[in-house]
Amino acid sequence: MAQVLVTGGTGFIASWCIVALLDAGHDVRTTVRSLAREPRLRQTIHSGTEFDDTRLSVVRADLESDEGWADAVADLAPYQRSKTLAEQAAWRFIDEEGGEMELAAVHPAAVIGPVLGPDDPPSLRIITGMLEGQLPACPPFGTSWVDVRDVADLHVRAMTDPAAAGGRWLAATGRGMRIVEVARILREQLGDRAAKAPTHELPLPVARLLSRFNPGLRALRPQLGKNFYATGAKAERLLGWKPRPIEVTIAETAESLLAHGV
Repeated sequence: MAQVLVTGGTGFIASWCIVALLDAGHDVRTTVRSLAREPRLRQTIHSGTEFDDTRLSVVRADLESDEGWADAVADLAPYQRSKTLAEQAAWRFIDEEGGEMELAAVHPAAVIGPVLGPDDPPSLRIITGMLEGQLPACPPFGTSWVDVRDVADLHVRAMTDPAAAGGRWLAATGRGMRIVEVARILREQLGDRAAKAPTHELPLPVARLLSRFNPGLRALRPQLGKNFYATGAKAERLLGWKPRPIEVTIAETAESLLAHGV
């Protein structure tokens, strides 16, 4: 099995990618901004899978600096090197200088799922806000959702399946869902533990008015009144990707957050 580079190993998606790669038999090298974070990173990954520590190496590298990247990409296959680039630059590099290199890009929808430790990933804060009663009503928009474990699985498939080369792969599970539907599932699945989850959606005119004054709604202004739905059918059909039902993911996300006291 190849050694694979995962940049930003302490991130929510990246940590689950490391778990998936180790489970698939790959050795992993990952980057952190400070090596002081290595012990906690290893503890986090061990909570997701059992592995020999020698199979995970950690190097210091920061995307805002060139320092450390030579060590990060040393002795890695060209495919892994290209994954350290931003997508647009990566495609341009492949077109102009890639030679026999291959690139595949994975684009996830709204990512939720269980945490590996007591972190607070930004993508889960809407679930946290519902559990803690911080959202008296749901913002009026919808989006597609995906489990972080399925995102990690699709990354591994995109890396190892020849059919993925040169493709852009959407990671989205089933149908799209309004935010208020997520709140309803939380109440149904967790009962009293999700009693603070909102029960209704803000009317669009009210949401737009409040967005002038409320920082949280102001950040969501471009989404208000819209549905951002996508499909992962291409990955399911061509790569054999099988995401879990999002209703299960919503419940397991909440259970994980409550268990870790996030």
